[in-house]
Amino acid sequence: MEYLQKQSRTQLTLYTTCLDDMIGTDNAVRAIDLFVDLKATPSS
Repeated sequence: MEYLQKQSRTQLTLYTTCLDDMIGTDNAVRAIDLFVDLKATPSS
């Protein structure tokens, strides 16, 4: 299985604003992103 690297949402690309600025604070994708980040963090 190939490892997928994510790109920073704060990096500017084709648009003048970054992707993180385009997504509302109450969007469900924020909760999904938090869940994925928590799962990806190695526990000690």
